[in-house]
Order: sequence, then C-alpha cells, then structure tokens
Amino acid sequence: MNKTTILTSPGDLLIALNASADADANVPQWVELLPAGRISGVDGRAWNNDQPDAVVAAFANRAIPIPLDINHTTEWKATTGDPSPAVGWIESLNNREGVIWGQVTWNPDGQTAVAQRQYRGLSPVFKFNKSTGSVLSIESVALTNRPNLHIRALNQSQSTPEQEATMAVDQAICTALGLANDASVEDAVTAINAAKTTTPSLDQFVPRADYDVALNRAQTAETSLATLQSDQRNAEIATAINAALDAGKITPASKDYHIAQCQTDGGLARFNDYIKDAPVIADGGAPDQKPTDSGSALNAAELQVSHLLGITPEQLIESRVIESRGDQS
Repeated sequence: MNKTTILTSPGDLLIALNASADADANVPQWVELLPAGRISGVDGRAWNNDQPDAVVAAFANRAIPIPLDINHTTEWKATTGDPSPAVGWIESLNNREGVIWGQVTWNPDGQTAVAQRQYRGLSPVFKFNKSTGSVLSIESVALTNRPNLHIRALNQSQSTPEQEATMAVDQAICTALGLANDASVEDAVTAINAAKTTTPSLDQFVPRADYDVALNRAQTAETSLATLQSDQRNAEIATAINAALDAGKITPASKDYHIAQCQTDGGLARFNDYIKDAPVIADGGAPDQKPTDSGSALNAAELQVSHLLGITPEQLIESRVIESRGDQS
C-alpha cells in the first residue's frame, strides 16, 4: 500500500512526502507538481491547493531552485549527513489555472532515470497548514515508483511546442496587463474588465465627443476666417480697380486683366505701385487739354504703350511723326 509520511514542522505547519507515472522515453521540461483544488492521496489523506499564487510566490521568495532527487533522499538522508544528490532542479514554478507546474533542469543521472523508465512518477514534498490543509510551499520533489498523488505521468508532462507558444502568449498578455507571469485566467479577465470601465484622467485624455465638437468648431472657424479674408481682399482689389478706372489710368477693357493680376500673391501691391505713376489714358480723370497739333495727340492705347515701354509720350509722338514722314529728317 502507498504511504504518506508526515514530518513535523514548527507551529501549525506540516510537511507531506507524497510518493505516478505511465511513462515513455520522454524527458519532460515541465512537470505537474500539484493538481488544482482539493488533493487526494492514495493513502486517503487530503490537502487543498487553494492558493496556487501563494505557492508560486513562496518559491520566488526562496530564491534557490527546488531539488529533485530520488525517493526523497533530500528529506531522509541530508539530515543525517549522508549523500543526497539531486538528479535535477526545479528552476521555475507556474500556475496554470490552479495547477502548479515546475520547469526542470535535469542532470545526466536524472535524464537517464526518466528516459530508461527507471522511475515513472513524481512526488512533491510540500508544507501545508494543519488547520486548513492549504498547501503553502513546495520544498522538494522526488522521482519515485510509488507516488501518492494523482498527478500527470512523466511522459505526459512534456510541453509541446504549441503549449510553449501558448504560455509565451499568456505571459505577454500578463505583461501588457501589468500582471505577474503566473497570473490566472480570472486575474487577466478582472484586469481587462477594470481597464474597460476605468475613466481616464482629463489631464491626459479628452472625451471623444468633446474632441469632435472642438475639431468641428475649429474647422468651421478656419473656413469662416478664410472666407472673410478672401472677401476683404476682393473688396480691396475692387476698390483699387474702381479708383484706377475713375482716374482714367486703366480702361474698362483691361479691368478683368488687372483684377486677375491683383489676386496673385503680392499682385495688389504691384498694381498700386503701377497706378501711382501711370498716366491718365481714359475718360474720367483726363485733363481738359487739347493738343494744338493733331499729329501730336496720343490716344488711350498709345499712352498705355508709352508707359509700358518706359518712354515719355513726347518720345512716342516723335517716333510716330518720324514714321509718318518716312525717311525724312
């Protein structure tokens, strides 16, 4: 009959030695150490793995690996000074939905013992609370052929690549949620729901509805300002063009041309500079002065030409007189 040995510990704590496995030649990297919830031993005793996170935390606090030996030599022989070599070390614990798993680094003796089926089961040694039966920490693990707990066989403990990938994704999710890598599914769901209902600070975030209204108002204001500026510019252009027409410095026929030029960048300023020195070429502001010689009179088009050519009206008249006389000097 399988047997569970109880080693007394200070206070209300006890240590249980649990000494299963249908195995093949696989040497697993991850092994199941404690099932979730209520734990029943072959010998009829029971415990409770109701605080798996606390068990994982206890391992982290010890800061050294858990020895994995053969038939609990760490517990039986180490206290008497006899050799109690480890055949592997539990380097990490993981809580997988309440089940405690351990990551093993095997030494050659341990690999041989498992691969050649010399030992087919695992037996964890754990501290537990005598009053509640709650497991508090795992102290050591042994290879045995007489396991007391119903845990996975060694050949079933090997993590597949898909399982390893799933664990990596789970750890990435835990990191994103600010949780420990061994957090349970319930912890992750709780964190996600909390994030969905959390109201962010107004120091860092603006409600979307307020943002949309402010954005629409800004776009409307920008459009209105552009329209106002365009209307003002068109009014200034119209004022300058009409003044030039009234002064007789441009003709109605050239009005559209001057408007188009004024609407270009810097065009209005150039037009105003031009009008300052432009001669009167049309009715409206033309001086009441009649030429004494009809041959010396310039029409409106000729006056504009003289201005554009940069010559005086007299020079243009002289040129015209010379042309009318042919080659005479």
